Amino acid sequence: RDPRWLASSGGSHGERRGWKSHSRRSGRTQQLLHAIKPQRPDFSCLIGWDELLCTSLFMGGDGGTLSAAGVVPEVLMKIYHESLAGNWAESRRLQFKLLDLFSIMVGAPSLLDGFRAGYEARGFHPGAARFPMSSEEMATMETVRSRVGCVLTECGFTEAAHACKNEALTPDPELRSAVEAIVRNVLRPCP
Repeated sequence: RDPRWLASSGGSHGERRGWKSHSRRSGRTQQLLHAIKPQRPDFSCLIGWDELLCTSLFMGGDGGTLSAAGVVPEVLMKIYHESLAGNWAESRRLQFKLLDLFSIMVGAPSLLDGFRAGYEARGFHPGAARFPMSSEEMATMETVRSRVGCVLTECGFTEAAHACKNEALTPDPELRSAVEAIVRNVLRPCP
């Protein structure tokens, strides 16, 4: 909805208590804050996109209902508390760490499976997806699980270390094939 509509329908009359923006556009959230907060400081403006938490809090938002809360609630709460305390450098640093993790989970073949990988890395067992995956998608999910585990481990969540398959130690399949071909060629008997 247009923020002006929300301001006119619930901003001054008190019928609505809050709003959650699902938009990835921070400008829309800022328009909402600008249109309603001056009239109703108690009106809750929540963000629904993890990437925008710090920005929303900086602009006067009240928090969010975020997908990563099931994976790293500690990080989200730290961003929230650091923002309220005015520690924007720390809030921004944490937001960028969250962005790394969020980008991996959202980039999974299925959005839900990306977050399942996060839950699993933290020790929760949400169960398997209810739809089949292709062999390529399953291979991609193994990479997603590993990358999620590595980012979580880097952030101090040691329970996720089991999921981290250090990509630096995992050879690229194309490179491996090329090296094997060179070795076979070198070991081939001379005519």
